Amino acid sequence: MHDIDAQTDEELLTISLDQPMYFEVLVDRYQQAFLRKSKSILKNEQDAIDAVQDTFVKIYTKGNSFQKQEGAQFSSWAYKILINTCLTSYSKQKRAGVVGGLSDEMLSVLPDNLEAKEIKRKVDLDEIVSYLSKLPDIFRTPLKKFYLEGKSGAEIAQELGVSKNVVRTRLHRAKKEIQAKQQ
Repeated sequence: MHDIDAQTDEELLTISLDQPMYFEVLVDRYQQAFLRKSKSILKNEQDAIDAVQDTFVKIYTKGNSFQKQEGAQFSSWAYKILINTCLTSYSKQKRAGVVGGLSDEMLSVLPDNLEAKEIKRKVDLDEIVSYLSKLPDIFRTPLKKFYLEGKSGAEIAQELGVSKNVVRTRLHRAKKEIQAKQQ
């Protein structure tokens, strides 16, 4: 028997591939944060719930392909799958004429005037994680909380004791620094 609470996410994923009942622990750990992030992208609650469910299916079915990388954890890999799933859903809705645009929160941290396919290509959490160690703490902290922990701008502002506009500015500047380092 495994001590569930002592297991890392990576260990739980590995164990759950042979014993699926352990995957429920990962679902419990990430479901609420994934739902918050999904709602911030898709706006519609049912679409967000569907995207989160699809994400967990993908995580489980792709579990064998997960490889821990330096500076990246299970959470960054899982959030990448979530964001890509949400953006794919958003693209389908946009083609069908169901949605008008991404949320202000997502637009505030993404490059201006990009279509959903370009956003999907640009938002690569593994790259963000690799750059986190190179960013000053003032940018690293809100970026980590937003992308890796799935927290909203308001939650980050409250934790850091600053306004939402300060958080938005720091996220924007962190994005700009990462883009400059990519070139």
